[in-house]
Amino acid sequence: MTNTTIYSHPYVYKITHPISGEFYIGYRKANKVPAEQDFGYIYKTSSKNLYHPFNEYTQTILAEFFTDTAGDDAYDFEQLTIFDNWSDPLLLNKSCFHGKKRWRNAGPSPLKGKTLSDKHKAKISLGSRSRCSRKPYSEETRAKMSLARKGKIHSTETRAKLSLARKGRLFSDETRAKMSLSQKGKPKKPLSNETKAKLSIANKGKLKGPHSDETKAKISLAARERQAHKTKSKLS
Repeated sequence: MTNTTIYSHPYVYKITHPISGEFYIGYRKANKVPAEQDFGYIYKTSSKNLYHPFNEYTQTILAEFFTDTAGDDAYDFEQLTIFDNWSDPLLLNKSCFHGKKRWRNAGPSPLKGKTLSDKHKAKISLGSRSRCSRKPYSEETRAKMSLARKGKIHSTETRAKLSLARKGRLFSDETRAKMSLSQKGKPKKPLSNETKAKLSIANKGKLKGPHSDETKAKISLAARERQAHKTKSKLS
């Protein structure tokens, strides 16, 4: 008899954060070694939705698949498990395709290169809302999520990458108009006395020296751009 345990097989896994209770479900079929040797060692999930380092999560292999259609079976089981937990606010998965055509075997999208009508977009939007609706977070869940995220500080390297990615980013007039429209009519929440006190302490002792010529030029340019944009908006 062949010992199948030495071979790799597709598997479905779950990771759970011990403090917040948040969890993620995924599957893997490209492993070259058995699941227990692959997960947590070679493969550490492809999810971008985790709020903590992978090694802070408890790791569980839910199932392995040994059939001729193991890849599809693992995918179907993953989606079914996500579907069963979809109403749980602690679930970190952002999509669920249970009951839908397998996207991996669907081939090129029939919509590629086509422009969708407003009616078609509305149907897609309505379908997505009905499929992905979740219960609102309870106070207890929000407290756990808040506690889990507190103290999370980006490294110097990460901050540098974020800064570089945002530099030189210019919004189009259309985007600016949409941003402006979305903010109109929203009442501004007044600052509490506690917040005012914190701001006062944070700013005390900061010396505001004269601006350099370079800084003055930047301020002047920004002011001119704002004025030009206001004038253009009034004319349009």
